[in-house]
Amino acid sequence: MNVIANNIANVDTPGFKADRMMFEEVLRDVGTPDRAAFVHDIGVVSDLRDGTMDPTGNPLDLAIQGQGYFEVETDQGVRYTRGGSFQFDADGAVIDGNGHPLLAEDGFPIFALPGDGEMKIDANGVVSSDSGEIGRLALVTFDDPQALLKVGQNLYSSDADPNPAVEATVLQGFVERSNVEPIVEMTRMITVLRSYQGAQALANKQDELRRRAINVLGNMSQQA
Repeated sequence: MNVIANNIANVDTPGFKADRMMFEEVLRDVGTPDRAAFVHDIGVVSDLRDGTMDPTGNPLDLAIQGQGYFEVETDQGVRYTRGGSFQFDADGAVIDGNGHPLLAEDGFPIFALPGDGEMKIDANGVVSSDSGEIGRLALVTFDDPQALLKVGQNLYSSDADPNPAVEATVLQGFVERSNVEPIVEMTRMITVLRSYQGAQALANKQDELRRRAINVLGNMSQQA
């Protein structure tokens, strides 16, 4: 329920990837008449499919088609994001909505040059202006993207070394929407709630049967 609620809360977060719970069956006393089956949650996986690409016309709105992430600099070090709504700060650096500078592949922030016109970014992430090429965006991917850790503010962290996202394509003037499907998530939420209510009703019924059995046995012992 917590995972579903978090998905719904981020339905309007650019580049957000929905999470799914993974479960596995656990058997007890296999091969005996008392065998019982249980369910164990083994982790959370992210749905890495692209979200819808919405055109905005804003040259600092960027979206990534395919597997890849932007790099931004934070107080905790380099973090990764699919959220592509950027802007200029007072010094001309390109930053995200939380003030984190967008990084080039050389590890330095992307800056607008004084007096330049509109910043242009091609499909390969090359940034240029009227004065010429400024740099190239750091676009990275990972051998195991499921190992990325969501750390808040639409950012990810990883202990693994990133690889160049050579198959990723940058779309300037677009924002990738969250890939959360609200109707699907609401349906899942209702299903989970009903399952919980059913399990709760079953537990209550078992408690009632135990109380009745205790009462009956107690009356029988008193009569004896």
